[in-house]
Amino acid sequence: MSLFAYIDKQGRSSKNANHLTEADKDKYTFYCPNEKCRVRMSLSIYQNANNRFRASFKNESHVDNCWADSKMANTLIYPPKNCDLDDIIDNLSTTVSKEENINKSKISETKSKNDEDVVHRKMSTLRDIFLYCKSHNINEYLYDQQIKYVFLDHRTEHIYSKYMEEGNKLICYQMHYYIPEKKFVIRYNKLILNVYFENNTTYNNVQDKLDLDGENLSDVTILFAGKWIREDNSTYYTVIKNPKQVLRIS
Repeated sequence: MSLFAYIDKQGRSSKNANHLTEADKDKYTFYCPNEKCRVRMSLSIYQNANNRFRASFKNESHVDNCWADSKMANTLIYPPKNCDLDDIIDNLSTTVSKEENINKSKISETKSKNDEDVVHRKMSTLRDIFLYCKSHNINEYLYDQQIKYVFLDHRTEHIYSKYMEEGNKLICYQMHYYIPEKKFVIRYNKLILNVYFENNTTYNNVQDKLDLDGENLSDVTILFAGKWIREDNSTYYTVIKNPKQVLRIS
C-alpha cells in the first residue's frame, strides 16, 4: 500500500491518495511510485485521511521486495513536533540506548471503516524517513523544507546539475564505485557526492551492513543521511559516524 502514486509510467505526474475521491478511480490510471516497479494500482477510499493505493488487479503484482508493497507502507508516520530533520540526523550520528529506541517507537493503532488496521507512530528511524519521503510528492514538506531539497532520489536528480545547498540531506541512490576503507562515490546527475567514514571501524560496520560483495552496484539503492559540505566545484561530501546513517533499500 502507498499514499502516493503516479498517473503515468514515466513518473512525471503524481497524486496523493488523500486528495482523491471515488470519481478519480475512473479518471486516472495509477502506477506504483517505485521506479523499479510501476505495477498498476487501485485507489482505496477510507475514513480519516487513510486513503491508500494498492496493487489489487488480477495477475498484477509488485516486483520482489518493492518498498511500496511492504507492511510498513500501511503505516502513517508523523514527524515529531518537538524536533526537526537536523535533530533526527544528529541522533542517527550518535549512539542511542536500547531503552530510548523502544520509547521512540511506541505506536498506537486505529481502524478504518473497513476494519483495516493502520498504524500511527512518530518518525524515529532512517526507514521511517525513507517511507515518509517516498510516499509523498517531492513538493510536499518534511518539517519546514520541501522534500525535493532534503531527500534526493531519482525524482529530483534533474534539479541538481551543478549545485546543491549545503546541510543535512538524505541521498537515496546507487553508488557509482567505492574505494575500500576510504570512501563511497555517488554520481548524482552532474554532482559528485563523496561518502567518507569517521574511522575504519565505522567503514567495516557499514560494509557488513550493506553486504555488497558480488553485487552489481547499479542494482543497489542505498540511503545515506548526513551533513553535506561542498568539497570542490560540483563535489560534496559527508562523514558517516554511525552505521545508522546508512540503509540499504534494494
